[in-house]
Amino acid sequence: MERRVVETNNNNNRKRPPPPPPPPIVGVIACRTRSKKKAMEATWNLPIPIIIEILNWLDQESLMNTTLVSKQLHKIICNGHGIENKKFPMIEINPTNGSTITLLQNLHQNQWNIVTNNKIRHCLHMKVNNGHDFDYIPSDQIQAITTYAQMDWILSLDISLPMRIGRVDDMHSLLSALWNILPNLLELDISDTCGCGLVMVLALNKFSNHCPYLEKITWNNIMRHFVLDGGGIVSSSNNLRVIIMDDSVFYCSQSQLDQTSDLKNHRDQVLFVYCSKVLERVSIRNAKWCYINNDNNDIIDVVPQNALIKFVRNAPPTLRWFRSDLNQDNMTMLRLERPAIELLN
Repeated sequence: MERRVVETNNNNNRKRPPPPPPPPIVGVIACRTRSKKKAMEATWNLPIPIIIEILNWLDQESLMNTTLVSKQLHKIICNGHGIENKKFPMIEINPTNGSTITLLQNLHQNQWNIVTNNKIRHCLHMKVNNGHDFDYIPSDQIQAITTYAQMDWILSLDISLPMRIGRVDDMHSLLSALWNILPNLLELDISDTCGCGLVMVLALNKFSNHCPYLEKITWNNIMRHFVLDGGGIVSSSNNLRVIIMDDSVFYCSQSQLDQTSDLKNHRDQVLFVYCSKVLERVSIRNAKWCYINNDNNDIIDVVPQNALIKFVRNAPPTLRWFRSDLNQDNMTMLRLERPAIELLN
C-alpha cells in the first residue's frame, strides 16, 4: 500500500503581525488642509450658469445654509437670477397699534428669546406693511433701543406703500430704526412712497451710509423728489449694482438737463453720475423730468433721447442691462457701440 506523505507548512501556523496603526486623525486633516487647500478652493471656480444649475437641486433649508459657505455663493443665491427655489421665509411687520416704540421693544426682546431668535434667523427678508401708520418717537429713544436690537441677518427690506395713498405725515422714526438695525442689507424697496416727500430722499441717503453692502435699490413711482444725477445716493454706496426706478418723475433744472443731453460736452454730467461705479442693471422705463419755469409752474416732460444715449455711452464697463424709453433706431446704434449691454424698453 502506497503511503502519502503530506508536508505541513509550518509558516501557516505562525500568527501574522497586526497591521500598523493608522495615522492620527488630526494629522490627516492638517495635512489635507495644507496640501489641498488651493485645490478645494478652486472647485467653485466654475462658470456661474453651472453653479446656478447645481444650486437649483437644493431645497430651501440647504439654500439658506449655502449662503454661509462663501461670499460668492451668498451673492449668487441672494441675487436670485436663475435660482428657482429661492423662497426664503419673510418677517412681516404690521402696525397693530401704530406704536414704533412697541415694535422696537418687541424686536429687542426677540434677541433674548432663544427659540424665537432661532426661528427668525431663518428669515432673510423683511416686509413692513403700511409703514405710514407708525407714530413718531424721539431719536434718542430710537438710538437707545436699536443698539440692542440688531438684525444683521436680514438681507432685503420692502417698505413700499400701497399705491396712491396720498400724503404721509411722517415715516422718519420707523425708517431711522430700520437703517440702524439692518447693517447687512443688500436690497431695499421703497416704491410708491411719493407721499413721504423729501423724507425718503433722506432715508435713502441714510440707508446708503448705514448699509455699506447695499446692492439693489427699487423706487418706482417717484414724484419729483429724486434728482436724475443720482445725488440722493451718496458715494459710499460702492456696492450698488441695481437701480429700478420705473414710472417716475425726476427733478432736474433746465440747465442740468441741457448739460446731461449734450453729447459733445459736459462729460461729467450724466444720468446717475453720483451713483456706484459698478452698476450692472438700471431701469428707468417711462421716466419723466420736472423743473420749475420762470412763472413758478411745474413743467413735466419725457427724458430726452440724448440723455439716455449719453448714459449708455458713458456707463461703467460693468453695466449689462438697461431698460428705458430709447427708440429702436437709437438702440440699434448703441448695440453696435456697447454690445455687452442688453437694451430693452
